[in-house]
Amino acid sequence: MWAMSPAYVTDKMALSDVAMLPGMFTEVCKGTHAYWKMATEGLLAKTDFGGNKIHPIFVALLPPYQVIGPHHPIKSFEDLKGIKIRSSGGSVDLTIRALGATPVKLTGPETREGLERGTIDANLGPNSSLKGYDIFPLAKYGTQGASFGSFVVTYSISDRVWNGLSDEVKQALAKAGEETNTHLCQAHERENLSAIKAMEDLGADFYHPTDADKQAFAATATSVAAQWAKELDDRGKQGSAALAEFKSELGK
Repeated sequence: MWAMSPAYVTDKMALSDVAMLPGMFTEVCKGTHAYWKMATEGLLAKTDFGGNKIHPIFVALLPPYQVIGPHHPIKSFEDLKGIKIRSSGGSVDLTIRALGATPVKLTGPETREGLERGTIDANLGPNSSLKGYDIFPLAKYGTQGASFGSFVVTYSISDRVWNGLSDEVKQALAKAGEETNTHLCQAHERENLSAIKAMEDLGADFYHPTDADKQAFAATATSVAAQWAKELDDRGKQGSAALAEFKSELGK
């Protein structure tokens, strides 16, 4: 079984980036089930998975990204302009630029050192991942309640192996995969809340967006999604179709 993040192989799994766009979802399980539907029955099943001759077993989406760093107080989204924010690449770069900040691509394990050295001013990622990278002590200022994107990890096997399995085994794997999706998204939700409390106990000051900021960012998110879809359409990929399908699945 292969664990793969589409963000790191956008040339091969370009349309999966749709689940990493900003403003798409606030509930991890809702985003997870929408992506899974596309990966098993929708457009992604034909392109990102079928096109690479792999079959998804289960997926993991992370909680909506937040900005967190050690030195820059945040009282509005305007305070994000001009700072350097760690990016995982792909559509996240578009989001950071739309906020008026500069994306700097770093891996998760490089984030703490990047914050300490000033390579980046803030991290953009889920609260649930911060403890593993020992970022809690550096989480002095940040946002909570925003939806700056997400991160997708897929777990797949080759079509050759899948096609060689009996129908009984396929059904068992499909059932186990769906159960794993639900277990993981619920666990991420719990870890997210636990991480917020732990950082607040350490004195972190979080900005919770006002209705005005939320409305302004909603327009920004729509623009980022449209730009993402157009860039893919221009490359002969089905960006607009993927965006429309993901929104449709989220609405069900």
